[in-house]
Amino acid sequence: MTGFGSAEAEGLKVEIRSLNHRYIEISLKMPHFLMEHDLTIRNLIKSKFQRGKIDVTITFAGKDKNRFTVDKEFAKELYLALQDLKKELGLKGKLDINSLLNFRDVILLEQSEYNKDVVLNTVKSAIEKLYEMRVHDGEAILKNTQALINSIRDRYEKIKDLFIKNAEIQKENLTKKIKQNLSNLPLDEIRLYQEIAFLAQRTDINEEIIRLQSHIDKFCHTIKVEDAVGRKLDFLLQEILREVNTLASKTDIIDIINETIEIKSEVEKLRELAQNLQ
Repeated sequence: MTGFGSAEAEGLKVEIRSLNHRYIEISLKMPHFLMEHDLTIRNLIKSKFQRGKIDVTITFAGKDKNRFTVDKEFAKELYLALQDLKKELGLKGKLDINSLLNFRDVILLEQSEYNKDVVLNTVKSAIEKLYEMRVHDGEAILKNTQALINSIRDRYEKIKDLFIKNAEIQKENLTKKIKQNLSNLPLDEIRLYQEIAFLAQRTDINEEIIRLQSHIDKFCHTIKVEDAVGRKLDFLLQEILREVNTLASKTDIIDIINETIEIKSEVEKLRELAQNLQ
């Protein structure tokens, strides 16, 4: 979500910068006389972007664009009021133009000649340039994202194959362990299979494998068909990580554990990339 866009017209200059942010946050810096367009400019930005910290700076390059006039009547009333206050409080010193300049914000009236359409069109132009840059960067990010999720899918397939291949071995190992523990006791075949089923259930990762596949499929679908994907990808990556952690905690097959470690590393890389997506 990082990028920059700028545009100029008739002495007006608009610069827009964007940084990564979980939500959209807009900061506007512009001359006071343009504040009436604050909401309009914010809505123009929100129509294009859903995430990012966006800083907008609007300036007038031409000095002839700004005019200042003095509110003489107010200045006179202020001067007389200050004189009365000075006399009443017995204050020393003299009142002069510098005294009045302390109130320049209310004495000096800023007037500017500008075309509203030029201002808004220039803002739109800067927004479009920022958008184009973000789209270009987004395409590169999506390419890297696709490569990482494909790697996770490959590792998932390995985990599934390893689980299937080791299922019968696990059953045999469980049977041996139980027979050893019960070697001095009368062997009840029904009880034996109940114990095997109970222990097998505790180490069964089939449900985690199924949910992991579902989350991976949803992730791939989301980056292909949806526009604003950042927040949804964040959620899906959390779910992928949750299933991988559960899966790793329920198995003692070292090859599967190694694959889960690699998946977690790739998920962290994807989370960093997802922060750059709208």
